[in-house]
Amino acid sequence: MPPEYAFVALIAVSEVHARLGAVMRERPWSKDAVIAELEKIKVVTASGGRRLMSPATRTQRQILEAFGLTEDDLTAYVTGVPGT
Repeated sequence: MPPEYAFVALIAVSEVHARLGAVMRERPWSKDAVIAELEKIKVVTASGGRRLMSPATRTQRQILEAFGLTEDDLTAYVTGVPGT
């Protein structure tokens, strides 16, 4: 990996840590545990290409809120329908 990619990755990791600080202090989680929690969100593609998402858990909503997002924002991104 070129050094400039490593620098950008370091900036991204620092931002994640800064935004998730409160969530990570509330629970003894690592960044890997936070990512694993978000990976539990399931998205399936139904017939006709319609995408559906499993409801977010309370913990997942807390993580999203740390980034200034809501479950509705995530649903709109997944389904491609604004304001869903």
